[in-house]
Amino acid sequence: MRAWSWNNLLSWSQKFNVYHGGDPDETFSSRVGKNVRRGDTGLYWRFWNWFLNFFEDNHAGKSIEPGEGDAQIFKD
Repeated sequence: MRAWSWNNLLSWSQKFNVYHGGDPDETFSSRVGKNVRRGDTGLYWRFWNWFLNFFEDNHAGKSIEPGEGDAQIFKD
């Protein structure tokens, strides 16, 4: 049951990223982390970084997937 729950959370994060023009293989948390690391201080990325920090300190930074993001539709 634990693996099933984790897989579903991961798939929802990827779907959410796709809905926002991202790479289907990248999680939304990874995309947020990359934008924060790059220094993007826009309200959109700051909000999502703030929101994700409720679940884990520096969640977005820890979730960065370096090999993903090339198939992104909307470039950040």
